[in-house]
Amino acid sequence: MSENSKKNNASAEIPKDQILVDPVEIGKALATVVENRSQLTVRINDRLTPYVSLLVEVDSTKNVLYIDELLPKNGNDALCNGEIFSVRAMCRGIPLFFESNQILSVESEKGVLSYKIKFPKKLVYQQRRQFFRMAVGLTQNCDAVLAPSDDGLNAAGPSIRGRVVDLSARGVGVRILGQLETELCVGDKLSECEISLPDHDFINGPAEVRHFFYDEERDITICGLKFKGLNKVEQRTLGRYVLHLQREARKSPGG
Repeated sequence: MSENSKKNNASAEIPKDQILVDPVEIGKALATVVENRSQLTVRINDRLTPYVSLLVEVDSTKNVLYIDELLPKNGNDALCNGEIFSVRAMCRGIPLFFESNQILSVESEKGVLSYKIKFPKKLVYQQRRQFFRMAVGLTQNCDAVLAPSDDGLNAAGPSIRGRVVDLSARGVGVRILGQLETELCVGDKLSECEISLPDHDFINGPAEVRHFFYDEERDITICGLKFKGLNKVEQRTLGRYVLHLQREARKSPGG
């Protein structure tokens, strides 16, 4: 089977209600990515290296959007040379994906570059309703302790401490002070991901780093983790707390 056939078959397997083609709906979905400062993963043609960026602006009146410069920086030359690329993001636990993109122009403000792109003709918006990711307020005092693996996939090191910002039955978002330059990478396995919950409950199990983003302005790193083997007791403990967050969210104004 050709690569094009594989791509077409993969698209065909996605329910139609998860593929947005209305520019208004696409604009709304992309606006949530901007609001949540969700990290973008950019892939250029057949290059193996994934690049990191941010969606900085969505202009629904002109059906264009702007993304930040790429990291590593060698990806920027490829975009400026007109190469085709795809964009993937994880926003509030919902994957978004659009492809066949090409920049319209390079914009510069105070020496900072951004790329102007047309709205995608279709946006894959794969909401998994059974795994809502619920925000965790600072008053909940949910802390996280992450222990890098010692299995050779990434070097064992000191524990990393942070504050839980969201939870689902499958994963957790953690806010960590400062920039993690070498401690964590996407795909790293953690031997322990300990989450302290109110009322002295806690869960602890292995996890995998799915995405992370460093906010230079606030000097914090937002790290998304997927649990990889909680036992049944911890699964129930986590499930109860996520349900508690859902009930509290429904009670709040606008919930």
